[in-house]
Amino acid sequence: MSCLTRTLGVVGAIAVIGGWSACGRMGFELYTNDSDRISEHSELDSITGMENDSSWDSVSDSPVGGDSVSDTAETDSDDTQDTLMPTESESGTTDSSVDTESDSATDTATDTDTAPDSDTDMPASCYDGVKDSFEFFTDCGGLYCPPCPACTVPFDPPEEIVMQGVTGDVFAPFLSWNNQTLYFEATDTDNEDIYSVERSGRGIDFGVAAPAKELNSVYSDGTPCCSSDKTQMVFYSTRPGSMGGRDLWLASRDNSSVAFAEIVPLTEINSTAIDHMPSLSVDMLTLYYTSFRSDGVGMSDIWMARRANPKSPFAAPQNPSELNTVNREESPWVAADGLVMYFISDRTGGMGGADIWWATRPDSQSPFSAPVNLSDLNSAADEVDVSLSADEQEIYFSSNRNGPYTLWRAWRTCAQ
Repeated sequence: MSCLTRTLGVVGAIAVIGGWSACGRMGFELYTNDSDRISEHSELDSITGMENDSSWDSVSDSPVGGDSVSDTAETDSDDTQDTLMPTESESGTTDSSVDTESDSATDTATDTDTAPDSDTDMPASCYDGVKDSFEFFTDCGGLYCPPCPACTVPFDPPEEIVMQGVTGDVFAPFLSWNNQTLYFEATDTDNEDIYSVERSGRGIDFGVAAPAKELNSVYSDGTPCCSSDKTQMVFYSTRPGSMGGRDLWLASRDNSSVAFAEIVPLTEINSTAIDHMPSLSVDMLTLYYTSFRSDGVGMSDIWMARRANPKSPFAAPQNPSELNTVNREESPWVAADGLVMYFISDRTGGMGGADIWWATRPDSQSPFSAPVNLSDLNSAADEVDVSLSADEQEIYFSSNRNGPYTLWRAWRTCAQ
């Protein structure tokens, strides 16, 4: 279950930093009298002193070599284009699980216009001065055109999303690339589970949420992140095969019209500490995530790992230390151009226990600038698990400002 309790000492095996003690999902949720939630999970039995990174169980004999920490994956490799270019229809039927996902009736990323005619060339429509249906803005964005410049327009005031089909606390929202399917985690049962819910278009209410049965287990599963081509889902799980209680797992499928058929742990990334809250770059080559591993800067840090192509194992994780502090940094989300990062932190200078922050950089080879607090979205309560729509016009997060943890959303118009 999910909890984060203020305390002045160590209770059992709970790790304490700066007056915060973590349990359950290792987010920033605040419960003051929740001993049941603290005791019902074994994933935190030994947070302190349990990290051992002397060896990595890589799934490949030839892992990718070390890249610069500030290096963000580019979109010009032939292997990446093989994955991102459309090769077949993805019009599969939609049901209450995540088995299939319809790409019709969207306002951003559809395949109804001219698609690329080779594996290496951008389609001519990416340079025609017209906003085609699969582009986010004129001649940029989507899966086929160059990334649009990051949007820095302020957000409107956030609004709460009333989610039908769940009764417990709700966390970790992630909107699919067609702006149609929202994935999240909820605590309706003794464990956390992944859910999905559909809407027919932007500005239309979401329907009734249902568990993602093909991804969930009898253990805890959460913090889902779907790849841009919808063939991969990265999430955390405590199921057998995990190394540190919460580990990152990868679910794969051939296309979005079929169910996820293979679910494996990312052993080249996971540690004996907590690893969760993943975010995959547009080209699927860089994975950002949160880890409690001992060789970080603070209790929990943002980490990143790169791979040569979307089917390769990831290289050894690296710590973008300019983003991390002795406090907690979690839930990273990076814009398509790799130049803006949003994340959660309880560092000094915030408005509540945990806030949304963002940082920018001039190019993918440079470190990020000093993070700035998004005060227009934050409150005196906790804001956790931030993510944005692919075109950056919607921001989603979870907050307990009204009591239980519910999903919130804010809008903006990113004119190009």
